[in-house]
Amino acid sequence: MSVNRGLQIGAAAVVLVATVAAGIAGNQAEAGADVTVAPTIVKLAATQIGSDRRVKLTAHVSFAGGGEVPDGTVEFVDETDHRTLGVTDVSMPWIVIDRLSSGPHVFSAHYSGAMRYFPFVVDPSTSRSLAYADPVTPAVELSSTQNPSRPGEAVTLTAVVHGSAGIPSGTVRFQDLDVVLADHVRLDSNGIASFTTSALHEGARRIVAVYGGDMNNTTARSRRLAQNVGEDLARPHGLRSHFRTAAPR
Repeated sequence: MSVNRGLQIGAAAVVLVATVAAGIAGNQAEAGADVTVAPTIVKLAATQIGSDRRVKLTAHVSFAGGGEVPDGTVEFVDETDHRTLGVTDVSMPWIVIDRLSSGPHVFSAHYSGAMRYFPFVVDPSTSRSLAYADPVTPAVELSSTQNPSRPGEAVTLTAVVHGSAGIPSGTVRFQDLDVVLADHVRLDSNGIASFTTSALHEGARRIVAVYGGDMNNTTARSRRLAQNVGEDLARPHGLRSHFRTAAPR
């Protein structure tokens, strides 16, 4: 190695250590026995990807007073079964878990700290435990107020979404096979979405309700509802059901 090259590397190392020292100095470092320790914090977040039980865990590691840490690794742990899920460099502090097992999980992230800048020490730290519930697939029930119906007659379609993860939130799409009748119809506080239309085409309609999912529930769809629409559909039985027949005297 040439003298110039050695001087360049040495100068770069001095700058790097000086940068770390400056970062530590601004973060309420603890000094003792000629060693300066900078405390750190780890914040952990979990994000569902799609509907096939893929989960992204992301750790945000910083000095306690703000600013990025210069080095180290992050270990992701599933505390439910004390299993290490993965270890990454702090410069890319995230992992993706494919097909997470069903049921509740508790995650945490451990930052290793850094000793390479001794006597400036970047302290290790651990995130708070993060409870994560694997999304469940809810049931979607679809009904119609008028079936059969006539062309141009107002029909209200109602989707009820329910499951074991509490009352779902989000929206529902109503469609006749591949034709969208209404989209982004929001669920109310009871998990119910309704849509009224008088534009159903004559014939045998095949209607489904598709629920978009939320943080606790996956996407789901109802069974097909056979909605019959036609001019010749006089409904004497339906009419009689609203009136009582007078008893003979």
